[in-house]
Amino acid sequence: MLCKFKTAQDVIEQLELEKFPGKAGWFKLVYHDVQEECSDCEKICDQANSTTVLHLFEKNTISRWCRINSTLIWSFLAGSPLEILIDCTERIEKINILGTDFFADEHPIIIIPKGCWAKISTIGEWSLASFLCTPGFEFDKLEIAEEGWSP
Repeated sequence: MLCKFKTAQDVIEQLELEKFPGKAGWFKLVYHDVQEECSDCEKICDQANSTTVLHLFEKNTISRWCRINSTLIWSFLAGSPLEILIDCTERIEKINILGTDFFADEHPIIIIPKGCWAKISTIGEWSLASFLCTPGFEFDKLEIAEEGWSP
């Protein structure tokens, strides 16, 4: 039987989530695969191979366009579905719903290609998802657009 959390605060406390910088929800770094040296050379790596992160979005989470130099593979975990807008061409917005109602065109996994802009928000009170990022997530490689900006 699946565990049913009643509130976002229940999830935050149970999973020991931390506030994401700004007002972009809550997160927990689950796995960060860092190597001392790159596998194909002797240079010091400046980015992890992969990262897995839990991310909770609340109704009041401020959603702004962002992008990173990695592919993001989002998976739905609990709560309400998430709306994910993706823009890879600066002309076409693709709206995806990350959730479990497959007959309502929701998807349990959504891939945001490397370098594409994305904007994510919950459709309900809160949503819990995870993402696998490859190469790994690094805060200094995350680009967040100014509030109100869109591609």
